Amino acid sequence: MIFRFDDISANTDMQKTNELAELIRSELKTEIWYCISPLCNSSEKNNGRIYPRYWNALSDCREYYKMDIAEIPQCPRFAKIANHGLVHIDHRLLDYDRQEMSIVISANLTNSCIFVPPFNKWNEDTIKICDSHGYELIKFEDGWRSAEYEPFDGSNDKWYLHPRNFTNESFLKWMLC
Repeated sequence: MIFRFDDISANTDMQKTNELAELIRSELKTEIWYCISPLCNSSEKNNGRIYPRYWNALSDCREYYKMDIAEIPQCPRFAKIANHGLVHIDHRLLDYDRQEMSIVISANLTNSCIFVPPFNKWNEDTIKICDSHGYELIKFEDGWRSAEYEPFDGSNDKWYLHPRNFTNESFLKWMLC
């Protein structure tokens, strides 16, 4: 079983995240992935988001370029690292060259050959880029389920979540329901 922690950035409370990851590992004996976004906006430091929520509603993808922190958080040895894009944006909105820049630079910064697209969104360009650079593209359609919106099912082996949305207690409650 894999639990994938999306949106790990300099704004992530790493102590809380690592404690949650340790709890999940101890309860479920599972692999933990940290999907890192190297760039984030400092206005969201207190809530763990990469950028302000309202940017999701804006139609100009250049809003997502307003990042003012560049950092790779310190991750525990047990976590498998995945690249979540240099700019946390729906990569389908980017032309081939901008997608490639986001994926490849983030892969180099995170030292990871696994690309998890933000919002679980990808297109044929994403596939071509990952194939040409030897990266594994993680597709939502390959069985990933959301711990935030779906009930726990122990027979499913691929889960993703945003650690800012769980406490240890709320995770245990979700897992036991």
